[in-house]
Amino acid sequence: MKTIKVFLASSEELEQDRRNFGYLVDELNSHYSKRGVKIELLMWERFDSAYNGKRKQDEYNEQIITCDIFIALFYKKAGLYTREEIDCALDEFKKTKRPKIFFYMKNLEKGEQETPDLIKFEEDYFHSLHHYPCRYSSYEGMKSLFMQELENFIYDESKDSFDK
Repeated sequence: MKTIKVFLASSEELEQDRRNFGYLVDELNSHYSKRGVKIELLMWERFDSAYNGKRKQDEYNEQIITCDIFIALFYKKAGLYTREEIDCALDEFKKTKRPKIFFYMKNLEKGEQETPDLIKFEEDYFHSLHHYPCRYSSYEGMKSLFMQELENFIYDESKDSFDK
């Protein structure tokens, strides 16, 4: 069985979206297991919280460099640790062309505003990378974005294995 490791990064403000993403992966695993594919979701809530002699963020970063897909979710803010995780994913991508990196931004509700740290993040990353996020408004939108990218990833992986 082929395992696809997905790391999900975001601030605590998107707790429900993170939980929904976990449900989505569970749902997809029941479908994809019939095709010989398993999705392993890595997010800080699923890591052991015991102290092991190193900083927890370093443990997360070690997992990021082993992932196939890295997704960062944003809403109103960009947390310091999320930025660190993105930097780790970008550094690894520059070396190995992995993980595939996706930015998903939840649309703001009327009257809501992005925090200055998110605005700075957008300037530092999106503008300098010349890459912009996928936008979603609801769970269904996020689900649709991920399912499309997952299908593309699985197709590309199977194509690559046939080409070799």
